[in-house]
Amino acid sequence: MQSKGAGAAGTTAPPQNPGRSAEIHSQMQVLAGRDLRLWSITLLILVVLVLGFAALVAPNLLSTNETMKVESHYLYILAQKRELAATRRALLEELIFNGRLEGFAVIDPVTQLYNRRCLDQMLAAEMARSNRFGTPLSILLMALDGFDHGQETAAKSPVEVSLVQMAQLLKSTFRGSDIVFRYGNHEFLVVMPETTEQLAERALGRLTQQVERWNMESSIPIELSLHCGITEYFAGNTAPDVLERAHRKVFLKKNRLMPVV
Repeated sequence: MQSKGAGAAGTTAPPQNPGRSAEIHSQMQVLAGRDLRLWSITLLILVVLVLGFAALVAPNLLSTNETMKVESHYLYILAQKRELAATRRALLEELIFNGRLEGFAVIDPVTQLYNRRCLDQMLAAEMARSNRFGTPLSILLMALDGFDHGQETAAKSPVEVSLVQMAQLLKSTFRGSDIVFRYGNHEFLVVMPETTEQLAERALGRLTQQVERWNMESSIPIELSLHCGITEYFAGNTAPDVLERAHRKVFLKKNRLMPVV
């Protein structure tokens, strides 16, 4: 099936790192087992307390000393349950925080796009899907020009602001099924499932119009230009093969050996 239209930014979930999360889940299972044992003991103590209450009516049924022992055990169980609840709450908070950190590990903090770290895994998954269903897959690599060193080193630099706005343009131009990455300092990459090279060219045309409009309307003292390389994946290619072809096309356009987008 071929691609059509433009939509929201790619929403493919980032790869998960089991690490500490798996350890926390294991600890929580241990706590659940301890909690069950405490509930069993509590139930037994409640039965004994009922017998203790009956001893008030029939003093010979249960001695006072035995009743006091049961009450002390009951207080101990309550203290243990409070400790378990506090430990479980702390583990849950750590699990949530750890999940956020795992997300940060694959998200670029400036543009909020996926970073280079998770590209290999996500690209390999899309290549496997293309092989399995026989659908096309294209890669779009973009290098941005228009920056200078002075702009980049300034506090809250115009470069950083323009990169953020470029990321927003990418999100609004490409479909929900397309996966957008910040590939390098001034480079972006889009993985486009179910898209031929010709259809990717159309999407790039829409993006070029958006960039031209941004150049005219933006108050930032930067005029962006794009050098782009589009390549289509074919069965038997490796991820490095596909990325190398895209890099080569970008290089040729940067050096004016191909028409500049």
